[in-house]
Amino acid sequence: MRFFSKEELKTLWPFYVDGLLMILFFIMPFMFLYFSALGFSATQIGILFAIWPLASILFEIPTGAIADIYGRKFSVVLGLLLNGIFMIMLSFFTNYFWIILLMALMGISMTLTSGSFEAWVVDLLKKKKMENFLNGFFSKRQSIMNVGIILSGFLGAFLVSIFGLGIIWIAGGASFLISAFFYIFAEEDHEKKDIKFKDSFKEIWKQSKTTINYGYKHSALFYLFIIAFIFSISTTLRGFIAWTPFLTSFGFKEAWFGLLWSAIGVVGFFAPLISNKLLKKGKEKNLLIIASIIGIVQGIFVILFNNLYLLIPTLLMGTFLLNFRTPIRMTYFQRFIPNELRATMGSVRGLLIGIASVIGLSLSGLLVDLIGGRYTLVVSASLMIPMIILYLRIREDKEIK
Repeated sequence: MRFFSKEELKTLWPFYVDGLLMILFFIMPFMFLYFSALGFSATQIGILFAIWPLASILFEIPTGAIADIYGRKFSVVLGLLLNGIFMIMLSFFTNYFWIILLMALMGISMTLTSGSFEAWVVDLLKKKKMENFLNGFFSKRQSIMNVGIILSGFLGAFLVSIFGLGIIWIAGGASFLISAFFYIFAEEDHEKKDIKFKDSFKEIWKQSKTTINYGYKHSALFYLFIIAFIFSISTTLRGFIAWTPFLTSFGFKEAWFGLLWSAIGVVGFFAPLISNKLLKKGKEKNLLIIASIIGIVQGIFVILFNNLYLLIPTLLMGTFLLNFRTPIRMTYFQRFIPNELRATMGSVRGLLIGIASVIGLSLSGLLVDLIGGRYTLVVSASLMIPMIILYLRIREDKEIK
C-alpha cells in the first residue's frame, strides 16, 4: 500500500515538507541544559518557558480571526517568518530580560499560525472534495515530523558538540524560515472578505465574539475546551523541565539527550500510524479515554522505578501517548466546528492552552525545585483522572455534518 496517493501529494506536499523540517528543530532536549548553563534555576527556566504562551494569550483570538478574514496562508507564512527571525536572535543574547522579550515576541508571532494551520488544511480538502484524506493527513504528518525528530537528535548532538548549545536557536529559526518558503507554493481555498482596514478590528471582534458564544453553548466543544486546558497543564508538567533533572540524577549524560530525542522521534513516528489504524468515526472518544488511563499507569511506573533502563521506556511511553492522541484529538475537535468559525475556534482553544501552559510551565519549575522531577511527573499523571470524567460527559449529537 502506498503511503501517499498522487492526488494527496499534489495538494498537501508543502504541509508534509514542513513536518520533515523537524530535522532542524532539535531545541527541546537542549533547552533546559542551555538555560541552566546560563545560570538560571529551574524556577527561572519555568517562568522563561511560560513567557511564550503568556505573550500569546492577548493575541490568540484576534490573530485567528485575522486568518478567517484575510486568509490562512497569509497568517501562517507571516507567523513562521517572524518566529524564525526572533528565534535566531536568541542565540546572541544571554541576559535574562532580553531573552524574556524575545520569547514573548515568538509567542505573539506563533499565534498567527495557531488554529490557522488546521483550518487551512481542513477547508482546502473539503473544497477539493478530498475529506477522505483528512484523518490520514494528521497521522502521516505526525509521523513525518517524528522522522525529522529521529534525524534531528543525531544532527543536534553533532552540531552542539562542535558549535555549542547556542546553535539550537539558529537551526530552529532556520526551520521556520524554510517552512515559510515552502508554504508560499501551497494552495489555499479562501475568499477574501471585502473589508476596509478601518473596519477590520470591528469585524475581528465580531468574529471572535460569535466563536466564543458558539463554543460555550456547544455541549461537546465546551468539555473539549476544558479537557484541552487540563491536558496542557499535564503536558507542561511532564516536559523536559521535569525529566531532565530527574534523568541526570541517575547519571544520564548531557550528550545522551540528543540520542534520547532521536528515540522519542522513533516512538513518535509509529504512534500516529497506529492511532490512524484504530481511528474510526465515532470511536475517537473511547481511544482518548484509553490513552488517558495508560497515562495514569505511566505515573505509577515513575513512582516505582529507580533504574535508567526502566525509566527511559517509561518516558517513551508518555511520548507514544502524546503522539498517539494528537491526530485523534485534532479530528475529534474539528467534527463539531462550522467552516466559517474554524480558524477562530482553533485560536480560542489555543488561548485556553496558552493560559494552561503559563500555569503549567511556571508550576513545573517551582515543583522541580520544591519536590523534584519524580513527583512533578506524578502530579502530571494524576490530571488524567478529571480528563476521563469530562470525556464521559461529552454528548456527540451536535456534530457538524
